[in-house]
Amino acid sequence: MVGGDEGPLATDLVRRLERVDRLEVRRYTGREDLLTAVERGQAEAGVVIPPGYDGTVGSGGSAAIGYVARPGTLGAELRLTVGSALD
Repeated sequence: MVGGDEGPLATDLVRRLERVDRLEVRRYTGREDLLTAVERGQAEAGVVIPPGYDGTVGSGGSAAIGYVARPGTLGAELRLTVGSALD
């Protein structure tokens, strides 16, 4: 998990993920740190909250949440779990 925004809407999004039983949420300081963790197998997958998420969503817009995963791992299954939590 990496947060590009620390506002209340981004915080709510992270809390929803933390409530999913099968997910362990770790926060990374930036997208590159998350990608490195996934590449090295330290994380199976990650969610990227874009900078400005709160402002965009708060004003009625939509923001693309990024997702990265290692190929050939649980990444596809986790994507479904994460998607359900974010809907």
